[in-house]
Amino acid sequence: MSNYIEQEMFSWSSGTHAMGEVLKKWREEKGFSLYSIAKYENEQPRTELFKNVEEGRGSMRSLLMYFDFIGWKDREFLHVLLTKWWKQMGFE
Repeated sequence: MSNYIEQEMFSWSSGTHAMGEVLKKWREEKGFSLYSIAKYENEQPRTELFKNVEEGRGSMRSLLMYFDFIGWKDREFLHVLLTKWWKQMGFE
């Protein structure tokens, strides 16, 4: 298993677009399709919801569904992602 804590994964300088790029990179590295995320979240999959998240223009609901999928598949990555965001935003 990768040690995410020691890796420099991303920069936060471009806001929502940066988050989308991080999520897309994770998905592609793990070999998941947008369809697999959409299918996990709904019986009538809509891949455009998650494509929008990766482009930095998705809804909060879609982002949370994406996080749910990541938590199911790679909880360690989700924890590191949210911890880095938390610190970058000045909450710690």
